Amino acid sequence: MLAHLNAATGDTLSVVLTPRGIELSAAEPDFDAQMAAAREVMARRKRALRELAK
Repeated sequence: MLAHLNAATGDTLSVVLTPRGIELSAAEPDFDAQMAAAREVMARRKRALRELAK
């Protein structure tokens, strides 16, 4: 299963519950950095994003 996911022992996996069952995938290596950048932008542009959400 790890080979199919292109993962190795000790790698982080993502588990998501879907209507069809459980989805298991290898975690994206850049995901944490991308989320940190997104949170920074959201914090700086909070007012604009709030207006756009209306």
